[in-house]
Amino acid sequence: MVGIDLTPNFLRAARDVAPTAEFARMDMRSLSLESDSFDGLWSCASFLHVPREDAQPTLAEFHRVLESGGIFLLSVKHGEGEVDGDVYETDERSFTLYRPDELSKMAEKAGFTVDSVSVDATQTWLQLLARA
Repeated sequence: MVGIDLTPNFLRAARDVAPTAEFARMDMRSLSLESDSFDGLWSCASFLHVPREDAQPTLAEFHRVLESGGIFLLSVKHGEGEVDGDVYETDERSFTLYRPDELSKMAEKAGFTVDSVSVDATQTWLQLLARA
């Protein structure tokens, strides 16, 4: 298992919680990981910070590092467009929102086979489950 993040403080917090896990600082848009090197990838509430123009290449990068048949779980904010963080509890980051059909098509274009796309009961979060 390898945890990655671009933010040093998040990596420090993760190491505190999981001291025996491996962590690396890197940008998900350009993973310095070998192709076909993971059997699963989980991106929870992080891909939503990738600007829309970088979303498709980032999904392709996720696909590149997964073994054939590898599992991919992606969780993003549900909606349309992009919003500044001040909409979400004075967070300064930007958020890219997605509709189920849009995210599914993007994942398929990146090479994934989509198993399911669902929106939670609050209509806030969108989850995509796919295979490489």
